[in-house]
Amino acid sequence: MPDANVLPERNKEEQDGERVIRRERYTGEVSRSFSFGSQIDDGAASAQYQGGILTLTLPKKAPAD
Repeated sequence: MPDANVLPERNKEEQDGERVIRRERYTGEVSRSFSFGSQIDDGAASAQYQGGILTLTLPKKAPAD
């Protein structure tokens, strides 16, 4: 897994018929890309998105003897 792309989507907070006077948080799509070195075991990597939190588990490869 040398490259990874993350594309979470935020939902609207207001309900139909409401009028927003001031918004303090951005809503919409957000993207983030990053690269990993060759030390990551991509076969054992996993991702979980729950409650607005993205958790990545990226174990390192075992050192070569």
